[in-house]
Amino acid sequence: MGPAYAQIKGKKMIERDFATSFPLYLAAKDARLVLEAADTTGHEARLAEVIVRLYEQADAQGNGEQDMSAVYEAISGRDDDRPAAAP
Repeated sequence: MGPAYAQIKGKKMIERDFATSFPLYLAAKDARLVLEAADTTGHEARLAEVIVRLYEQADAQGNGEQDMSAVYEAISGRDDDRPAAAP
C-alpha cells in the first residue's frame, strides 16, 4: 500500500522535515475526539489510544506546533517501535 498522503508524510519523517501543514497538537485533539466518540458509543478504539499517546508524547517533547509527521520524534531514538507507556 502506498497512498500519496503516506508517501508525503513518510518522506517528511525520513528527512525530519516537520514544516507545518497540519499541526501535531491539532492531530492530537482530533484523535482525542475519536476516543471520546468511541467511549460515548461503547466502541473499542485501541489504535486511537496508541495514536493519542504518541501524539501527546511528541507534543510533550516540544513538537506540538510542528507538522503532525513530527510524531516520528516520539518513537525515534527508542530501541523498539512501541510508544512509551501511558503515565
